Amino acid sequence: MILVQFFAIIATILTQQRPDVRVRDLEAHPFCEQLGSVGDDLIGDPPRSLWNTIIGEGQAGCASNATLVVARMEGPKGKYLRDVRVVLSARYKPSGHQRETVVADTVPLGIPDSDGFLYAALWVPRTGCSKVDLRAIILGAAQPSVRQEVIPFECGE
Repeated sequence: MILVQFFAIIATILTQQRPDVRVRDLEAHPFCEQLGSVGDDLIGDPPRSLWNTIIGEGQAGCASNATLVVARMEGPKGKYLRDVRVVLSARYKPSGHQRETVVADTVPLGIPDSDGFLYAALWVPRTGCSKVDLRAIILGAAQPSVRQEVIPFECGE
């Protein structure tokens, strides 16, 4: 019984020492292959028509075959976030492929800026013709934080 209480106390102490970090936003920016830069965020209200983005049609603003995903996190200002990570993932069928693919990365977080924000990015290749399910999950923080979004790419004639 004493051992159970000991581990309960240790678990409480460790949880209290973990920082409060949240995923606030996920953005998805098309890589504009004819400009060599990224376009405006594709996620948000109102939803955009992303039909035939690979050839520059729809509302992406450019021809694009890749997407830069950016997660914005919020945490304690100026405090090093030791052992806190964000897992960024994209699940989709790449253009020209029949199988679903997952692109993912686990990014260690550093020090939030003076407003409490910090960012992490994921490069997602061969996008533009099928929807992309995005997810950001914070690991190692005081509370779980998950954000999910969908980029509604479509193609056809």
